[in-house]
Amino acid sequence: MKDINEIRDYLIKHRTDKYGNLDLSDLDFKDFDGQIMLYGMEAKEINNSSQKANEIYNQSQEANDIYNQSQEAKDIDNSFQEGDNISNAYQKAKEKIDNTSQKAKEKIDNSSQQAKEGIYNSCQEADKISNSRQEAKENIDNSSQQANAIDNTFQKAKQII
Repeated sequence: MKDINEIRDYLIKHRTDKYGNLDLSDLDFKDFDGQIMLYGMEAKEINNSSQKANEIYNQSQEANDIYNQSQEAKDIDNSFQEGDNISNAYQKAKEKIDNTSQKAKEKIDNSSQQAKEGIYNSCQEADKISNSRQEAKENIDNSSQQANAIDNTFQKAKQII
């Protein structure tokens, strides 16, 4: 039976696509009666897009809080409409609040879009990992089956000799 490192090196050499990804697609173990063991497999970690999406979501929550505070301030300012001085102060405060509200809304919209993209990218990466793991499992099982066939042939040849 081949050493596991030889099998790994063979797979890397012969089953790596043009992007450098190990492609273990279409391995078929339907006829294999034994167990398929994949313990202790390791791979490089992917960038954690879901963590970035969570950070973006938290930023959008902060922007939403700012927006809510500006709305509260706007409500307070609505009650200060007595006299010319108060009216001028109110107008300036209203403009500041409107600007703040607009900025908060834009930040929420941007953060929401970034979160959607981050979550989508995380799902894509998870699908790639899942596919790679399935392909690795199938390639390992196929290699094991081939190794068993070689071993059986060797045993038969040994009996004949």
